[in-house]
Amino acid sequence: MRWVAVNVGLFIGAQAAYVGLLALLVRAPVGIGATLLVVAALFTVPFLPMYLLVIAALPASWSHRRRRRTAIAASPLLLTVFIGLAFLGGPGPFLLAVALPGSLVYGALVRLREPPSSAASASPSFAGHSPRKLW
Repeated sequence: MRWVAVNVGLFIGAQAAYVGLLALLVRAPVGIGATLLVVAALFTVPFLPMYLLVIAALPASWSHRRRRRTAIAASPLLLTVFIGLAFLGGPGPFLLAVALPGSLVYGALVRLREPPSSAASASPSFAGHSPRKLW
């Protein structure tokens, strides 16, 4: 449960930072930036559980680098609504182009589940030794 809470917190923080940066780039008033944050949250937060399920299901046997690349590649799942709007035309493609870098950054920041055996090997007293060799 802690893993989910940390990733939700990271998502909210990354989204707030990205929307704030976008608002600063276009010199938007604070009210416009807050509105963008609320709209972005309404369109992306419903897809966060699905994305976290995909990340949680990544095999522990995969290397950290492979799991991270998969997390980044899967991050557009968060933009499902924007992808649908892009096919409808109008401002949809623009919204998708603006939102995509933010989701990719979150994919790079999301905390991956650690393989169960890494907890024992992370301890300095057990470094390089398996528990069986110690007994």
